[in-house]
Parts: sequence; structure tokens; C-alpha cells
Amino acid sequence: MVAAWQLQQCVTTLWSLVGSCRDGHEPAERRAAAEAAAAALASAGGPLQALHLAENGGALQANGVPLPLDVPVFAAASGLAALLRDLDLDYVCFDGGVAADELLAWGERCAAAQQAGRPLARPMLAPLGPSVHDAGRRVSVADTARTAGRRDEAGEQTDSRLRSVFLQFHLMHGLGSDGLVPPGIAKVVVQAIVDRLLLLPGGLEPLMLLQRDPARLRRATEVAVLAVVIARTAGWPDDRLADVGGAALLHDLGAVLDARRPGPAGFRWLLQRGSDDFWLRAALVSRWWRDDQVVGGSDGLTDAGTAAVVRLATILAAATARGEGSATVRDRLRAGAAEPLAPELVAVADAALAALG
Repeated sequence: MVAAWQLQQCVTTLWSLVGSCRDGHEPAERRAAAEAAAAALASAGGPLQALHLAENGGALQANGVPLPLDVPVFAAASGLAALLRDLDLDYVCFDGGVAADELLAWGERCAAAQQAGRPLARPMLAPLGPSVHDAGRRVSVADTARTAGRRDEAGEQTDSRLRSVFLQFHLMHGLGSDGLVPPGIAKVVVQAIVDRLLLLPGGLEPLMLLQRDPARLRRATEVAVLAVVIARTAGWPDDRLADVGGAALLHDLGAVLDARRPGPAGFRWLLQRGSDDFWLRAALVSRWWRDDQVVGGSDGLTDAGTAAVVRLATILAAATARGEGSATVRDRLRAGAAEPLAPELVAVADAALAALG
């Protein structure tokens, strides 16, 4: 986890950067402020390799939770919260490795809009570079909480929403837009999976482990989205789809824990998370999705069907990684690329890809 003092340093240096740009400091001073902010963000890093800032009821949220405050950081946190509110921004997110040039452009844009006394215009909301992103505010529980002027049940829901937005953004940003599933559909699936994990005590812990290997997390997200699409096309109940997606997201967790015996390692770790059925389902999938006998049609194991869907989704994700389009992937499926999976399941995947276009 990122230490509180590191988050505070990020916030204070970002606010100093905005102030330097707003107050018309010399170019060298603005550049130095941007480099200080970049250094603070780089040193903080964190398990999700990003800093997501949002305003909630006048307070600043960092990575979905209230920023720990003390006297030195109070003015900066209050200033950034007011900046986000005044510029009508729902959030701003800085990816790991953000460059000083990108931060300087962001600071100058925010300072200019703040001096003009207006929200950021829609054309200005496009990313300034590969590592800085923001979005206009939506009508949300946060607005209700601010109007009420108190922390209550709505405020707690807002905290959860902000954590959810942060995680959704991070996972979707890793996916890109060139997969087999259109981004709009993928976003809905990712949202359902994230919301399910947030309901579980310790539900974010496996994501922290997966983030040790960002490429693996990206592939796991692709597999999760594809698994849900396949399961839904097969007619699985809607109330099971988030669990299917969550289990698919964690299917390769064992490879992070023990590359030599990933199945048993993932199985043991996930079983220790708690008594919710989700953890049992995820543990079984982690243990058996690689096993030809189980995914090939054995019905003697609970949730063998989920393991088979995940196995098929990994095959499709691998094809995406090779740059194969939907038509090529469907040809490969019909030619037996997904053996030993049941032909009925392969036909469902073929139909799902056809429906996606």
C-alpha cells in the first residue's frame, strides 16, 4: 500500500504546481514544480501504479479513500478538492511514470480554466498525454451528499462509488480498445466485477497481487470480460455473471504466487480469503482451468463449467494478443483450436463473437 505521507507529498507537489502556473511564475520555476510533482508520483508508485483524485463533500479522495490529513497538507488537499469541484471534474488520474511535461501541461490548463472562472470545456477533456486523464462530473450520490452537508449513508455509498470508479478506470485503461469485446460492453462487465469485489472483505487484495505484473493483470481483465460474454450468451443467470467474471479475473493469480505450481498456490491463497462462496468458486477455477480432464467435460467437480468458460476465454484472449480479429478467431474455434472443450461451449463462443461483430 502507498504510505500516507507519500500520498500527502503527491498532493502538496501537485497543488504547488497549479499555484506556480496560476501565479505566473517563471518558466524555470514552473518546470521545477512539475519535476517535483513527477518525482513524488514516481516514488509513491503503489500497488495500482496510479493516483486517482476525486472530490467528495468538500474533501479530497485519493485512490478511492479519504486523504489522511495533517496541517502541512490541509491547504493543498482543500485547494485540489475545490479545483476539481470548480472545474466540474469528476476525477483526475495520473498513471505511473507520468512525465513532468504532462504534469506541466495539466497544471497550466487547470490554472487557465480556474482564472477564467469556468469549468473545463468538453474539447479540453481529452488526455493531455498517455498518463493524465480526467472526466467531467456526473450527477451522482456525491452531489446529494454535498447538498445534505453531512456524512451519512449516502456518503458511505459515495466512498464506495469513488473506489469503484478508480478501479474501473484502471482496469479499462489497461484493456485498450482493440479487443474482441467493444469498450462499451467491456466497461459494463468490469463495473459489475469491481462492484462485486468491493462487497467482499479483502476483495481488493488479489488485485494488489496481480498488479505486481501489469501485463498479467491486463490479460486477466480481458479473460474476465470474455468469460462473462460467453456465460451470458450461454444463458447463465445474470446474478451469477459477476462471480464468473471475478473468478476469471483471478484465474491466473497462482502464477504470481508460485510460477512452478500456480494451480495449487492460487487455490490455497483464495480459500484463505473468507467464507463467501465467491472465494470457493474462484479457488476452484484457479486450480482447475488448466486441467484438460476437468474442463473437457467432467461433471464431478463443483463449478467445472466456470473453469471451462475461463479456459475458453484464455484462448480467445491469447488470440487477441496475437492481433487476430474476430473472423480469424472464429475460424480457429471451428477448426478445433479450443479442444478438449465441449463442442457446445465452443459453439456458444462462436455465436458470442458473431453477435459482437
